Order: sequence, then structure tokens, then C-alpha cells
Amino acid sequence: MQPYFRNFQSLHSVLLTSSALLLSLSACSSKVDPPTGRFGKLEQKSHVAAESQLMSPGTSAESASASQQFDMAAESVISDGCLHAWRKACAGDEKAAMSELEALDKRYPQILTIQFMMGQVLSHFGKTEEAIIHYRKASVGNEFSSLHSFKLAEAYRKVGKDAEAVPLYRKLLKTAPDFLEVKLGLAQSLLKSDKGGKETKEEAQKLLAEVLAVKPDNAEALKLRAELAGPDTKTK
Repeated sequence: MQPYFRNFQSLHSVLLTSSALLLSLSACSSKVDPPTGRFGKLEQKSHVAAESQLMSPGTSAESASASQQFDMAAESVISDGCLHAWRKACAGDEKAAMSELEALDKRYPQILTIQFMMGQVLSHFGKTEEAIIHYRKASVGNEFSSLHSFKLAEAYRKVGKDAEAVPLYRKLLKTAPDFLEVKLGLAQSLLKSDKGGKETKEEAQKLLAEVLAVKPDNAEALKLRAELAGPDTKTK
């Protein structure tokens, strides 16, 4: 029998943060983009929303307490399982990593972080197209997950599906208007999806200028700005 989470949105939010932290401490953390503090704050919205529904009419304090205790126990199982699978991936064992995550997903199908981790593993092995399937599942029905949406947008961009990436980047900028990686990704996708358009180039240049104002040594932004400026500028 599959476990039921009265508060699985809250559990998912906690798991997303803990899993990202664990990944950031792993041996191959350079392959993973852990969320910044801003992403962490955005993810907390789902936690608040779920908590406001926890004590619904007719729900006793004892029942709510038992649900929270069960959620915390499940959090430990899922977080440990995700980390163990990620270590398998870092060791080069894609099959074992995916097998462990698939087993975890069957046990806890409500927890979208597991789908997200499947996407991370597949991305780690260069299988971006397959990773998109899992990133999409992790994003659907979870409007508060900025990290999931960001990874999906990035995956779309990397496989050339810029038309799909652009609206995701734009939506993210509405909630995190100064998030540099989103601005850079949007600039890249805009230029690839609408080559030659004056308005598109102007928007991309503006985004790149905002990125470089904060990170003047950002290699990707510098390269893209040089390409936009033309060959004469690049040779100077």
C-alpha cells in the first residue's frame, strides 16, 4: 500500500532543499546547480501554503502531529535514498542510480523531488532529452518549484528547444527578477529562437548588461556580448 501524505507539498519542499544541500556537498557537486538563497525562499512558499491547509476542519491536533511525524520519517528515507543514488551516479553507475530512484518513486509517487533527481542523474550522463521528461514531471502541478522550472528551462535550451525555454525563463524572472542565471539563459534562448530580430537583440543585450553589472567576469555573458557586438569588437 502506498503511503499517503496529508502534507506532502510541505514534505516535498523540505526534501528539495535538503536534497540540493546534500548534492552540493557531494563529490561531483560541480555537475549540479544547487539553489541559491533566493530559490530557497521561493520554494518555501509551497511549505507555507501546505501548512495553512494542514489543520483543516475536522482534523484533530493529534492527527496533525502524527502526520507531521510520519512526514519527517519519510523525509529521511527519501533524502537518504536520493543521496545514495546520486553517489552511484557520481561513481559512474547510471543503471544502479536510476534503479534506486525508480524504486523510491514507486514507494513515494507524490514526491516530485524524486523525479527531479532522475533528471539530474540523466543530465549528469549527458542524456538531456531523457532528463527533460523527468524535469517536466517534477514541474507539473508544482507552481512554486522555481528550481524545477529552472532546470527544465535549462534542459530545453541545451537541446535546442528554445521556444519552450523562453516562457519558463520569463515566468521565473517575474518571481526572481535579479536572478542572473535565468537572465543569461533567457538571453541565450532568445537569440537562438529569433535570430536577427532587432527587439530580441536589444532585450538580450539588456539582460547581458545586467548579468555583467553584477558578474563582470562571467565568461558566457562576455562571449555572447562579443558575438552580438560583431567581429570588429571581438578582435579588439
